[in-house]
Amino acid sequence: MTALIDCIDDGRKTHLVGDNNDLKELLWGVRDLKEGRPTDVADFFGFNSWESVVDFAKTAEGGHLTMFVNLVQSKGEKRLLWAINQSVGEDQADIVISMTCP
Repeated sequence: MTALIDCIDDGRKTHLVGDNNDLKELLWGVRDLKEGRPTDVADFFGFNSWESVVDFAKTAEGGHLTMFVNLVQSKGEKRLLWAINQSVGEDQADIVISMTCP
């Protein structure tokens, strides 16, 4: 995601490979929690605030959320959603970025 933002900031047309709906859903969930609204995002089930997710990510049990939490804390959910929405079709892109695992 950092590479995506950097490329967009440099004026490059960027294509983000894959279906990014799950990532968007997580980011919408972050927005809801930060605004004091409950969210139906499964990864945030039982949390009442973004701060409680951040605290949970610091525990061994919440380690799976650490990278995502750090990304949101450093870039912000609004900027991340903006970057995802800037993705152009592969045929229009100057650069292609993949976040998928083999």
